[in-house]
Amino acid sequence: MGNTSRPGLPTASFVMVDSEEIDLIRKEPAFLKRVFNYLGPWALNFIQDHNSSDKRKAEENTETRDIAVKKARLVPDVEEGLNDPTIISEIIFPQILFDTAKRVSGGIPLSFFTYEHLSAIASDTLLTQKLRVSFLDDDGKKSTVYALDVPKLINEWKLPKNGDKKEGLLFSEFREAAGFLLNSEAERTIGGESSNSYRWFDNHFSFWLVHRGSEQLFEFWKDLEFDQRMEQKVYPKPFVASSYENAWSKAESNKARSLEVKEILAAATAAAMSAVSSSPFSSSHPFAQKPVKKPTKFGGILTPFQPGSKGKTLAPCCLGCGKRGHCIDEHIDSIHGKFSWITFVNNIACSPDQGNKPLCFTWNIRRECKGCDSLHACSFCGKPDHHTFSWTCKKSPSP
Repeated sequence: MGNTSRPGLPTASFVMVDSEEIDLIRKEPAFLKRVFNYLGPWALNFIQDHNSSDKRKAEENTETRDIAVKKARLVPDVEEGLNDPTIISEIIFPQILFDTAKRVSGGIPLSFFTYEHLSAIASDTLLTQKLRVSFLDDDGKKSTVYALDVPKLINEWKLPKNGDKKEGLLFSEFREAAGFLLNSEAERTIGGESSNSYRWFDNHFSFWLVHRGSEQLFEFWKDLEFDQRMEQKVYPKPFVASSYENAWSKAESNKARSLEVKEILAAATAAAMSAVSSSPFSSSHPFAQKPVKKPTKFGGILTPFQPGSKGKTLAPCCLGCGKRGHCIDEHIDSIHGKFSWITFVNNIACSPDQGNKPLCFTWNIRRECKGCDSLHACSFCGKPDHHTFSWTCKKSPSP
């Protein structure tokens, strides 16, 4: 019949063993030694190749673990850039801001629109002072939204109460808040930047902020700007440039009047108090030396006169509180106490009892004033039967 045997296949010795036995041969040196003489060249190469592959995988796994551990310790590198304080990051207005503007009587003060306060509202929406507001939706159904509790936030942020025309803002803060308010109008108004509301605010703020000398006159036009904004809120109307030019002229007049009053007041106060030291309120008291002028913090001129020949300058006396050591334009409520009667409008002392009519300090100091439209009344108490430095209603301070 002949020889029917055929040579075995190279993998024949592995056909009858399962994968666990193959792994045992590869991975257990003692077992490999026992069967080594029964393995052919192909089998030995097979074992060597798979052992080398296992070694490479183990090394790769170790390297991968090392990288993962290292990455777990790392943080992103700091992205450096130029520190430009004039660049304000973008603010995303939260819904609660729009709901407050729409649903709460009185709306939102301009001071809330500074970057500092908007950031607090945007990043802390769930924790900020808020309240529930109910209203009827377009379908006539009762709905409720959360809105900012404006009075509580005013107290928390130590801002002036609603209605304060200065709004507690410096010029730079006013400019910043105006920009953000304008952006919010574009987002909340139908029509966006094409809406009547947006265009009015754009023209309004642009006039006051871009006008030449705007920053220098800020304290004199801020009250006028506030009145215009509040009037627009109640009686919306188109922007009229001529009325704004009239308001600007009024601000310039207020500044000129304020500086004039301060200069007269500073000089006359020092002169009057020098006279008081020798003969109470003598209008003929001679000034012994040439006055030494120095600017006050408001831009006026403080002119202390030296009485007699002693060479000692008498401390000024405030026409608002009657205390020595400061003039009325240097009076600070938190230090010297609040005035008992007078109030200031556009930095001019006025009578709250007579429609904020300006006081005449020339009359109060010298008792001599003709052809004056200002109010002749004591700046301490408001009575017209005596002037300030007669010391009728207040005890004269010691020199």
